Amino acid sequence: MKLVNGSAGQVWSASRRQLTTANIAIIYQSLGQYDRALETYAGLRGASDGLEVQERAQLLANMGALYRRLGDPVKALETYAAARVLYQQHALVSGQIAVLNNIGIAQALDLHQLKSALGSFGEALQLATASGDKLGGLQTLLYRAQTYYLMGSVRESGLDFAQAATLAEALHAPEEHWKALYGLARLARGAGAIALLQRAVSLIESLRGAGPSALRGGFLADKRQVYDLLIQELAAVAQPDPAALFRLMELSRSRGLQDRTGPYTRLDQLRRRLPAGTMLLEYWLGDDSLLVLHATATQAGVVFQTALPGLRQRLRAFNQTLANPASTGWAGEAASVAQSLLAGLEPALSDAGVRSLVIVPDRETALVPFDVLPLPGQAGGRIADKFAVSYLPAAALLQPRPQSRATVPFWHRTLLALGDPAPQSGSGAFAMPSARDSRRLPAAAAEVRALQGIVGGRTAVYTGAEAAKRNLLRGLQLRFPVLHLATHAFADPEDPAHSYILLAGADRKPGYDYLFLNEIRSLDLHGVDLVTLSACETESGKLVEGEGVAGFSAALLGSGARTVVSSLWEVGDKASARLMESFYGGMASGLPAAEALRRARVALASGGTAHPFYWSAFVLNGDPEVTLPLVVGWVFPLAAVLGLAGAGLLVRSRLRK
Repeated sequence: MKLVNGSAGQVWSASRRQLTTANIAIIYQSLGQYDRALETYAGLRGASDGLEVQERAQLLANMGALYRRLGDPVKALETYAAARVLYQQHALVSGQIAVLNNIGIAQALDLHQLKSALGSFGEALQLATASGDKLGGLQTLLYRAQTYYLMGSVRESGLDFAQAATLAEALHAPEEHWKALYGLARLARGAGAIALLQRAVSLIESLRGAGPSALRGGFLADKRQVYDLLIQELAAVAQPDPAALFRLMELSRSRGLQDRTGPYTRLDQLRRRLPAGTMLLEYWLGDDSLLVLHATATQAGVVFQTALPGLRQRLRAFNQTLANPASTGWAGEAASVAQSLLAGLEPALSDAGVRSLVIVPDRETALVPFDVLPLPGQAGGRIADKFAVSYLPAAALLQPRPQSRATVPFWHRTLLALGDPAPQSGSGAFAMPSARDSRRLPAAAAEVRALQGIVGGRTAVYTGAEAAKRNLLRGLQLRFPVLHLATHAFADPEDPAHSYILLAGADRKPGYDYLFLNEIRSLDLHGVDLVTLSACETESGKLVEGEGVAGFSAALLGSGARTVVSSLWEVGDKASARLMESFYGGMASGLPAAEALRRARVALASGGTAHPFYWSAFVLNGDPEVTLPLVVGWVFPLAAVLGLAGAGLLVRSRLRK
């Protein structure tokens, strides 16, 4: 735009300005800044003569999509109609087909004018047939089949889906093919539906392996429904196969993370990895149904429940109740949630040999700290009273690790910690729009200093103005096994790219600095055994279908960290510091991370802060068996040296004699 404005006297300047403005609007639209994109388009619409006809029509079509997204389908239809006129006047058939499909979608999904939508799709199909546009006709067939499905016209819907499946196979269009097969499966029952869905899943998996990995983020966002229906169908048979269900559950979650960390795993491989005394609970959550796969080294089974309307909403509400320290009904809600999430697991959980639970959550189950749930079938007692609980985004991330505690000398690097960051002074500071809270955290500074004495060894602790990104990155290069960040954080529920951890201001730049979620994905954290994010909402974020919660723990695990401790909601400065000191104290005594966190929670819960807000926010993702090394102080090497010297003198004396 700078170049265009600098060439205002050139003949081409006006048309290039319009085209550049349209491109800027497209970027705003891609970034999710819909109001700003629409404002840019609207300013361009009145002066778009310099654009080609197709570009002007596309501009109107883009505006229609924005109006739909912003909740104004009537305005969207008006704009689509204007785009259609331009396409018609210049005989641009493919544009007419696309805009007719957009009109039909708005009529069907936004205005529920299903008969009008059939008319729009019918016109588009006639144009596609007359012009020989087979791919455009295929897409229109899928839209019309879905409209018939919404109307309850099973026969017409089935005919369109079947025709679309045949055409998609002939055109080698796997994206449209799996959609047609999924549509047919919804109209079928039992074995017929299972066969169609298995073919659809195979097509999706073939698409998964095609294309660059950089374009795979959110790949399953519009495909998860296929896996969901197949899981439901397989779980409803007389004797469901745990191995087949486990495979589908794994394929339907955390795909981006699993692509980075290693291949998928089978149920028999997983069971061989489970340590003695550990049980895995992997969840699948539908709109009104729930499946739990439970497995130990010696057995595996599934529990399938239907008729659970509103469960997803109840789990969200439960999370909000726990996040409010003034709430009073949390115990009753916990009992209700436990009845759903733990139903049918009483025999497995009553096994006296099981002391550790590894939870693989799905959708809103990731919002629940299982520690607060009452034990099923028992009067009194919570999960936290009996089990050390840890979480994994996918079971494939469970890897066997040596469990013996390492012993290191006192000069060995142990802890990199940053706390209570301070801004650089000066005007013109940049601040994130979501930076709602950047007050100083004196208890966080005391927290990281206290950890020095608890962990021992060679530590690097930065507070205030030194708690900066440069010191964090420098410390990561030195491979400290423990990273602790006690600061503010923000998890954007709409756009994960805006989630960040607050750090001290960079040199010569006033204000704070930020470590963004996408930056974490580019770090190399191999060799880091434990990352603790002693900050607010670090386990929260946008819930992405097929990926789970787009939060910091998944990003850290994907970058190589072995274990991550993070928070589900806003946490108090002082309560967090007490929990962390207790947690690290337990690990320093030799406890594995999950058990140390369990004991820290229980101690805090019984210490006058019984509301789960204060003690259950922090959860552990990754390897529950991580331990802190035993640091041997200078006294022990000195004693050994003196002992050797004394023995040497004794031997020398005897040799002389």
